[in-house]
Amino acid sequence: MRSSYISALRYTLLSVWVVFTVSLAGWWYIFGVQQTSRIMALEHQPSPQMARHFRMLAWEGGTFFVCLLAGGVALAYFMIQEVRQKRRLQIFFSTFTHELKTPLASLRLQAESLKEDLSESPQSKLVDRLVSDTQRLSIQLENSLFLANESSARLLLEKINLRTVIDALAHYWPTLTITVENDCIVEADARALECILTNILQNAVVHGKAKTVTFSATASGKDLVRVRIRDDGSGFHQDNRQLGKLFGRVYSGSGNGIGLYLVRRLMQRMGGDVEFIPNKHFELALIFKGDTA
Repeated sequence: MRSSYISALRYTLLSVWVVFTVSLAGWWYIFGVQQTSRIMALEHQPSPQMARHFRMLAWEGGTFFVCLLAGGVALAYFMIQEVRQKRRLQIFFSTFTHELKTPLASLRLQAESLKEDLSESPQSKLVDRLVSDTQRLSIQLENSLFLANESSARLLLEKINLRTVIDALAHYWPTLTITVENDCIVEADARALECILTNILQNAVVHGKAKTVTFSATASGKDLVRVRIRDDGSGFHQDNRQLGKLFGRVYSGSGNGIGLYLVRRLMQRMGGDVEFIPNKHFELALIFKGDTA
């Protein structure tokens, strides 16, 4: 819906610009020709220089008018082509992601089954690595789907218990201790909230090498909840303003920035916000509409 509105607005602004610019150039061209014709009519015998100026104005003005019109048409054409290409890429990524999600979910179930069967086997570490990699790939696919439909995907806000969602996600990181100190009810889209929490927890494990993550909710103004999230990992020792930027790689070992970018964008789309707090360890705060439990 929003994507269609933005596209329509772009077409409208472009059409208004082309019409206004071409009309203005046409008016000045006609005005110049008329004024030159009047000056020549006032002379009993138009001088060759005035006739040359009239021809120059007519040809150069006409050429400028045609070039301006052609430029406006070309600009509109290439803009339409760009929008169509973007739409094709969105459809491709959406279809591609949906087609991969089913076999990937099956692969993850089989990997988890192998993990249980080979828990005492020397190959258990390899199976653990397989489970971890399938989980990481699943998160990247989900991020790709959200990124492809960032502007057009509709979010359904409902009251959700934060602890319930965290408990449902915790088993994906068996080595991570997750603590919820204060529970809360937030207004969020269920799938978007899972994406936000998944990316935060995955970031803590993969990039911060964290062993514990703590969630603490406090009231923050009228009908607002501030969820503070901190871990015991290595933290982020660069400029915090770089966090949440798309494809922002601040050092060679950092990720592609999609995860925290989606955290920021999804929070904003749900009427909230995110704050990255400078600390020895990685810490951030999510601000939701909701109430503390």
